[in-house]
Amino acid sequence: MPLGTSGGYTGPFLWINIAVSDFIVIGGGIIGMLSSYTLACKGFSVKLIESQRCGQEASWAGGGIVSPLNPWDYPSSITKLASLSQRSYPLLVEQLLDRTGIDSELYQTGMMTILPDDDDLSSRQVTEKALTWANQYDIELESVEPFFIDQCQPGLGLHPQQCLWLPRVCNVRNPRLLSALKKAISQRPLISVHENTPVTELLFEQRKAQGVLTKAGKFYADKTLVTSGAWSHQLLNTIGAGVKIWPIRGQMLLYRPGPELLNTIVLYGNRYLIPRKDGHILVGSTLENVGFDKTTTEQACAELKAFAESMLPALADYPVIQQWAGLRPASPAGIPQIGPIHGYENLFINAGHYRNGVVLAPGSVQILIDQMLGQPTSLDCGPYQPLGH
Repeated sequence: MPLGTSGGYTGPFLWINIAVSDFIVIGGGIIGMLSSYTLACKGFSVKLIESQRCGQEASWAGGGIVSPLNPWDYPSSITKLASLSQRSYPLLVEQLLDRTGIDSELYQTGMMTILPDDDDLSSRQVTEKALTWANQYDIELESVEPFFIDQCQPGLGLHPQQCLWLPRVCNVRNPRLLSALKKAISQRPLISVHENTPVTELLFEQRKAQGVLTKAGKFYADKTLVTSGAWSHQLLNTIGAGVKIWPIRGQMLLYRPGPELLNTIVLYGNRYLIPRKDGHILVGSTLENVGFDKTTTEQACAELKAFAESMLPALADYPVIQQWAGLRPASPAGIPQIGPIHGYENLFINAGHYRNGVVLAPGSVQILIDQMLGQPTSLDCGPYQPLGH
């Protein structure tokens, strides 16, 4: 079975893992695991290959808001994909709970975006833009003033005069969602999971994807899907695929003051507070272009702590119980790349979701699987096609 490889591999074949699966999925984050699970539910065999452990990178590190931040600032391609995902989430969480016993805690809290008081013109422009966006896409949004704000979220430190209120926004407890997906995958005999197995090379015959080379041997499949987040560029760059994805570090903090201190997601600028059902509050997030460095810093901790306590002064009475960092997969204009890799047969990508991996995951998986299976898609996939087309 003489397969060519992207890097001109000429060494001896490792005749292990030679059974040909229907699909290889490279990357075990939310998109890789959900893709594997969905394909197996459709009757396809899948090898899921993860360089470390499934569900431990950006999908775990994010806040789990099931909406883009300031969603009116995004192109229509993001709004449409987010809406598709938002409609999918209740059923997905319910199915995973039924099948695994793990509650992903989809929590409808709404999201309050605070507008600056020191620039009335800017606030009016943002409000008009947001209301126009909401009307265009039939999304419930209100411009609310102090009386409503105080009722919805008492104790805010900024005393804002105006906010934009999205009452239908939810957050999901993403570490639990990932645990549920991982358990659901383990129950599917059509899925074989290979953790701590970095992919070192993509295998081709001519320009048709055949599988992957790893230190554990070669894995073969009819189709190969790259869902490696910020690491996707590194792998696809070896074949000159023209995919542009890079890491942006985001640091976050965690408090546990108990229930009822924070009722809703509060967003100000690019930072936010997120309430969990059990009283945890997440604070995020930094935006740092530092390569693949996931180190946490005292400076970021101090900045996020100051932000959190300015927004909700009562948090000053509670300690920060955890700080962590993740690497978001940034892409041009923040639009994910979802579809076939130009110039190669049977090679696909679903990556580059930047700050919106959790909210966009179900919709992204749906339209990518439809493309891989040659079926009609529920959205026009043109805006998401990988660069190089």
